[in-house]
Amino acid sequence: MVERMDLKKEKEIAQYLHEHWKELFIGSGSSRAVFDIDEGSAEILGILPFECIIKMSLGLGGYRQSELEYNTYCKYEDLQPCLATIVARGSIFTVMESVDTDYDFYEFYDYYNCEPGEMVGEWYEEDEDGNYPDGYERDLDFYYKARNVILQLEEYFGSTSDNCQLGLTESGDLVAYDYGFDGGRYASEQMTRSSHYFSYGKDNCQTDLFFEVLLDTIEEELTLDFDFLGEDDFDRIEKSYCHSIEKDEDAE
Repeated sequence: MVERMDLKKEKEIAQYLHEHWKELFIGSGSSRAVFDIDEGSAEILGILPFECIIKMSLGLGGYRQSELEYNTYCKYEDLQPCLATIVARGSIFTVMESVDTDYDFYEFYDYYNCEPGEMVGEWYEEDEDGNYPDGYERDLDFYYKARNVILQLEEYFGSTSDNCQLGLTESGDLVAYDYGFDGGRYASEQMTRSSHYFSYGKDNCQTDLFFEVLLDTIEEELTLDFDFLGEDDFDRIEKSYCHSIEKDEDAE
């Protein structure tokens, strides 16, 4: 069961990340930023630290991806063993199981068409008796595991390289960790301009500005007695944030 976070809880998380983002920021993509969880954020969330990450939507596209990800996880219970576990979801933040993403399965999917024997076989040479070194069996088993997960994802999502975004859990399972992209929708509708400015660095005031815009919007909605942010709110956050930065850049 995924815990639902109300807007007051999300405000606490946003305030904490605003204060500590330089230590907790992991990275950002086309529409969302990812943060590690420390003892302080874990206490707010009511979970153990270091087992999960926090995904934050940076605008309308990020909100749409996170909503689809959450709905997918809840709808397809039979597929959940192939998906990184969603622990909690609000309207801004998704708390998800942390996985090791230091793996690349795109070549395996696109070039080798998910054939473990063909791919792994190119890495090892047979000895004179026709046997492979010990590492061959280990790698073969690993890529068969990836193949099985990718094929199960294809049954639900169709053929897409997004199914190759697999990470390794602490228990040794491979799971999809980014499954919120709708192949039937324009990519531009699922990407966020704010991500162009959200910083990978540690001293960028533009990142602080995003949190200020986000927290102002949360406060406005709480004052109106609303308990979540929706598409209109994220569209407004994105436009306000980008407009402020571009206005400053033009002034320079």
